[in-house]
This record gives sequence, C-alpha cells and structure tokens, in this order.
Amino acid sequence: MNCERVRDLLSAYLDDQLSAPERQSVTTHLASCADCRGILAEYHHFDALLSQLPRISPSPTLHTKIFTSPRYLKLEFELERGLQRPQVVAEITHNQDISFAILLLLIGFSTLLLLRHQRHHKHTQ
Repeated sequence: MNCERVRDLLSAYLDDQLSAPERQSVTTHLASCADCRGILAEYHHFDALLSQLPRISPSPTLHTKIFTSPRYLKLEFELERGLQRPQVVAEITHNQDISFAILLLLIGFSTLLLLRHQRHHKHTQ
C-alpha cells in the first residue's frame, strides 16, 4: 500500500473503521513509513485537542427542525437503503441552520490549527 492510499485511510484507521485486511495493510505500511506515522500522530494530537473542547449542542428547536425536516428524513431513508445520492446531501448542506453549524465546526478546526502552529513556533524558537 502506498502513502497516498494510507493517508486516505488514516482517519478510518484511527476510528477503527477499516476492514481487517485494510487495517493490516495500513499497520504494515506504518511500520516502515515515518511520514505516515507522523501524520497519524498529528491525528491523535487533534483528537486529544478536540476532546478538550466543550460540547456544544444545538437548541432543542434547531435539533427538531433539522432531524424532522423532509430533506433529512429523505436522506435517512436513502442511507438506510444504500441509495444515498450526492444531490440530497448537497440540498441539506444548503439549509441555513446546517450551514451555520458547519461554519462553527470550521472555526473550531481553524482555531485548533492556529493553536498547533503557535505551539510549534514556540517550541522552535
């Protein structure tokens, strides 16, 4: 397995979501590739940082609005039957409330990256 393929699978590897043969292939590659091990270490670091952030839950009104919307129910139905279509996912992400939630996630991730950069810069001085 090459680095590009392993890097595509590292998140699933970390979350223990790979099939046994895929997991073994990634493990074998990691044993001989310092670059991919370094990326995996960064993923572990980000997981640790994310676990320290406070949990933010949507208001009950927003939660109900999202999970009872016709678009969500249609997507859920299609996912359960293996009929997921990208256009349904795209329709849902255009919903203002979900777009706002995604924006909050991006801001949080950007903050983590900034903190990581500052930490790295501080250690290299």
